[in-house]
Order: sequence, then C-alpha cells, then structure tokens
Amino acid sequence: MKTKTKKKIKTKKKTKTKTKKQKYKRGGTILGTGASGCVIDSISCGKFSRENGYVAKVLNKNVDINILLQNKLAEIDPENKRFNRYYFPNDNNCQIKGIINNADIKICLQKGLQLNQDNIVFQRYLLPLESNHTSKQPLSKSQYRYLRESLDILFKNKILHNDLPDNVMIDPDDNLPRIIDWDNATFLDNDSFAMIDYNAFLHHYQVLK
Repeated sequence: MKTKTKKKIKTKKKTKTKTKKQKYKRGGTILGTGASGCVIDSISCGKFSRENGYVAKVLNKNVDINILLQNKLAEIDPENKRFNRYYFPNDNNCQIKGIINNADIKICLQKGLQLNQDNIVFQRYLLPLESNHTSKQPLSKSQYRYLRESLDILFKNKILHNDLPDNVMIDPDDNLPRIIDWDNATFLDNDSFAMIDYNAFLHHYQVLK
C-alpha cells in the first residue's frame, strides 16, 4: 500500500526593502529668485537641512534684515505656525564661509544678483498656493480664517508687512497659510493705515465653498 508523501513546496520569502520616505520632496535645487535673493534647496546647516524641511535663502547684499522684527516674530509666533521667519546659521555647525562656490549660487549670480557669501538665512519649506486661473487666489474657509487671525496678530503688534498679497504660501505639515518674506516689513504707529492695508490684502483671496 502506497503512502502519500507530502511534497514540500519551497516558497520564496519576500524580502521587504526599507526605503526612507522623504517627507519634503522637492524638484529643482533653485526654488525661486527675486530682487531680494535666491531660495536654494542644496545648502544645509546643522538642523537646518532639506530633510528637516528647511531651505536656504541667500540674500542680496543690499538687503538689511530687521533683527528686532525677526525677534518680535519669534516672540509672537514661537513655533513658526503663522509667520515664516528667518533662522540664522551658526558658523560653528556648518561651513557657511566659501558657500559662494555653490553651483546654484553661481546660477543666481548669472541672473544679475549681487550676493554676499555671509548673507544667508534659513526658513521653512512651503508650498505655493494653487491658482484657479482667476485674479483671486482660492482658500478654504479654515485657511482664510487662519490667515485673518494671523493678520490680526500682526495688526495688534503694529507690524506692516509691506509686500502682500503675494507672499503667502501653504505649510505641507498642516495645509495652513504662512506669511513669508519679511525683507520690507516695518513697525508702524499708524494703526488705521495698517488695517486698510490688511483689509485690501484679504480682499485679494477667494474663499472656496
């Protein structure tokens, strides 16, 4: 009497390869250029790295950063949840000297910017607002409300941005708006002028239903 023998079937074990997902995935290394400088994705300094969600902004040498204003933004928004302020690198943690040799900065120089190799700051990486091909930028009700609250905070602290409405972007962490680029911001004594400026700015945005 024949006994049935169980055939051993060899199964290949699937090996899972762990791949690190990059939280902040960007395209090019030069994210933007303007009169005030270049935003570059290829420069890191300690914790101010691409992996941690930071980009470098190499400022035109003629741009003077208002340190008092930056300190005030840090005071009223310590977690950087509303105002995308600048962070200043520590030369002990990274090689800022000689950064002028960075290939991306050379491209910025070709665009006519006059840069100073020591004039570099870091800021959080943000996403541009999506356009709906009209004259106004679309915001959800929660985003619009959040932006109004941010403007109220600036108004109470007598801060005038001086470069709105263009400088609003979205933080990919919470999908809420952040106000950026404080190169032209000033402190004001004239509250009514600041309120008129901010009301006109809000009118630029369309609230999505």
